[in-house]
Amino acid sequence: DLFVMHPRGLSWWMELKGEGGSQGSEQARFERRCRACGVDYVLGGLEEARAHLRKVGLLTGRQAPGGI
Repeated sequence: DLFVMHPRGLSWWMELKGEGGSQGSEQARFERRCRACGVDYVLGGLEEARAHLRKVGLLTGRQAPGGI
């Protein structure tokens, strides 16, 4: 799991899950705490990470080949 910080003042928790992975009860409780405090929390893999980067404006439709 990662705490991601960006120089633009953005930050969030990223809980990485592989295909078929699931969130445990302690992880779900941590997610609820983050959300209650207004901290972004992303659960999943590469697609969820990309979606969040688009949501916060750090990823656009034009990416370099091989980039995320």
